[in-house]
Amino acid sequence: ADYQIDTVSGNAGRARVGFETNIPLSDTFSLQLGGEAVFSPNQNEPRGSVSLGGLYRDTSLQGSLRMQFSLLPQGVKQVYTAQLIAQASTEFVISPTLEYAVDPSLWGTAGAKFADGGYFSVAAAYRGNNWSLLLNNVGKFGLYSPTGDKLEGELQFGYQASEVLFSRSSVAYRYLFGGAFTAQLGAGVQYFLTDSFAIG
Repeated sequence: ADYQIDTVSGNAGRARVGFETNIPLSDTFSLQLGGEAVFSPNQNEPRGSVSLGGLYRDTSLQGSLRMQFSLLPQGVKQVYTAQLIAQASTEFVISPTLEYAVDPSLWGTAGAKFADGGYFSVAAAYRGNNWSLLLNNVGKFGLYSPTGDKLEGELQFGYQASEVLFSRSSVAYRYLFGGAFTAQLGAGVQYFLTDSFAIG
């Protein structure tokens, strides 16, 4: 439960009470339930929401599906989310996520281009004996990117040459569909003078 006395966003006087819980159905599967009621002077605020989902988890795989429905003055906002976290080996983990939403508060709103949209992401991590690799790619469209559909991501590479010397490099990109492509390169090195102090 929370109550907002004063905020920059203008939600002063907003109160919320809610719950979220997992109900184990087996050793690997749980049912996820949630709900909240919102009391706000802002008429465009959701009046409340309910969520329902399922979570599967074992030693190397975790997956979840979730549906959330929020009651708005204009109708019901819907958000659907799916996520997977897979540990393919002791060195490699990959996690794709997908979300889609429909927001009826934007129906008929002047200047609003989209009332639905979504995003997807793929993140991965690899860690060897002396080097590591991190990857994250995100695509956003419609409601999640009102300025235009886009794809962005980053690849980070790290190498530990010795106990005191660590180097890293990265490349990041952003592509706006029908628009510009930008990229950024980065590189760095750290040298540990002591166990707790380094220069970079």
